[in-house]
Amino acid sequence: MNMDPFIQPYTLGIDLGTTSIKVAIVDAVGRVVENVTVPSLASVPSSAGEERQEQCPFTIWSALQAGLRQLDPDNQVKVQAIGVSGQMHGLLLWQGSKSWQSIDDQTRHIKLRNLSHLYTWQDQRCSQQFLSSLPKPDSSLRVASGYGCVTLLWLLQNEQCYLEKEQFTCAGTVMDFVVAAICDLERPVTSDQLAASFGYYSVPSRSWNIDILKSCGFPVEVLPEVRQAGQVAGHLQQGLEHIPAGTPVLVALGDMQCSVLAALQRPSDAMLNISTSIQLSVQVDDDAQSDTQLGEAVEVVPYFGSTRLAVVAGLNGGNVLTSFIKLLKRWLEELGFLGNMLDSAFFEKLLRLGQESPEDSTLRMSPTLFGERHDPDLQASLTGISAHNATLGALFRAASEGIVDNILRLLPPEVLVARGVKRIVGSGSVLAQNPLVLRRLQQRLAASEEMEFVQGSESDAAFGAAKAALAFLKV
Repeated sequence: MNMDPFIQPYTLGIDLGTTSIKVAIVDAVGRVVENVTVPSLASVPSSAGEERQEQCPFTIWSALQAGLRQLDPDNQVKVQAIGVSGQMHGLLLWQGSKSWQSIDDQTRHIKLRNLSHLYTWQDQRCSQQFLSSLPKPDSSLRVASGYGCVTLLWLLQNEQCYLEKEQFTCAGTVMDFVVAAICDLERPVTSDQLAASFGYYSVPSRSWNIDILKSCGFPVEVLPEVRQAGQVAGHLQQGLEHIPAGTPVLVALGDMQCSVLAALQRPSDAMLNISTSIQLSVQVDDDAQSDTQLGEAVEVVPYFGSTRLAVVAGLNGGNVLTSFIKLLKRWLEELGFLGNMLDSAFFEKLLRLGQESPEDSTLRMSPTLFGERHDPDLQASLTGISAHNATLGALFRAASEGIVDNILRLLPPEVLVARGVKRIVGSGSVLAQNPLVLRRLQQRLAASEEMEFVQGSESDAAFGAAKAALAFLKV
C-alpha cells in the first residue's frame, strides 16, 4: 500500500498482555503520539487448582474498549492501519461470527457471546505424563503445557462435553479472536508467529501438522489460516471507536516479536524483555531452524518477512515476584495478621527492604517456580541461608537477582558475543519498576567488556505492533 504524500497517517498498536492491555498510536515517522495502559483484571479463579490459569475474554474486551476510549478522537480518525499483538501460546474457542454482534452502528459497539475462557500460556494442567502421551510434532519447535493445540487435546480427552454439539468452531489466540471480531471474519486467520507458538506447526513448510493432529482426534477444521506476519487479515467492519470503517488490520502478532521490533535498532543487538515472563532474543540467518550452539533452551521462531529470531522464552519473570507476594500474604493470613493491603503496597515495601538489604549477602535463589519449557520439572531453590540473613528484604533481593541470573544461565552473554552481538537492549515492566533487577543485569553485563547494556525507551509490544502496521503502509 502506497501512502498519499500529502497525508501524515497514524497507526494503532494493541497489545493484549497477560496482566494489562496497552494501546499506542504512532505517527508516520514512528514516533509515539500517545499510549494508554489499562489493567485487564481478567484472571478467573479455578476450584480445580492453581495449575489452571484461565482468563475471561469478556473482561479483556472491556479493558480494550476502556483503553481505546482514552485515546484522543482527533488522533484516532487519522489511523490508517492496525496491528494487534498479545500473549502467545494460549487458547480461545469461539463460534465463528456468531460470537459477536453489532448492537449499535452509531457508537460502533460490539457485544460478545459464545466464547470459552482464555486458557493462557501459564496454564499447567497438562502433566508430563499427558505430554509424553502426545504424538511428536513435525517441527523443530517443542510443545508444552499452555500451548493452544496441547490444551485443546487435553480438553478433548478430559472435558469432551465442553466441545460437543459444535458449540465452538474456531480456535486461536485471544488476539486472533479480536482481529476476527473487529473485521467480522467467519474463519480466523493468524500469523506464522502465533501459529508457531500454538504448537504442531512447521515453520519450514509453513503448515499445520494436519495428519499428526488428525491421528489423535484433533478437530483440525477449527485451526486458523496462517499468513506471514505483516500481511492483512481483514478490514474494520464498522469502525472501532473513532477509527474509520475499512481500516486494514494485520494478522495478529506475537508480543515477543513486537517487543523486539520496537526495541532493536541494529542487527547486532539482542533484546531482553522482562515482564510477566522473560525473553532473550537475537536475530539469526533467514534459513536457520535450530542452533545447538546456542543451547537446549533456545528455539528459532518466525520474526517478520523471512527472518527468524533465536529466543529463550523463560517462564520465570515478574510472575515469580507476584508469587512471592501471594505466598507472603498467605502466611500472614494463616497467622491472622493480614489487613486489606494491596499487592502494589506489598511490592513497594518489599522493594524498599530489598534495596536496604546487603548486596554481599550469601543468599541465592534459583527462581524457577514454573519450570522451563525445555525442563518442566525444574523447581525453585534457596541456598546460602544463615541464622541471620534470611530477612524479607534479602529474600526479595535474591528473588529479583535470581530472575536475571537464570535467564543469563540459559543464554550466557559470552555465547551472544561469540555470535557478534555487541549490546543487549532491555525492556519490560519489571526492568522499569524493579531497580534490583535492573542493577543485577547491569552488574552481570559489565563483567563483559565486549557487551553493552542499553535500556530501551520505546520497547513495548503495542508500539511494536503499531510499527508493524506502519511498515505495511509503506510497502
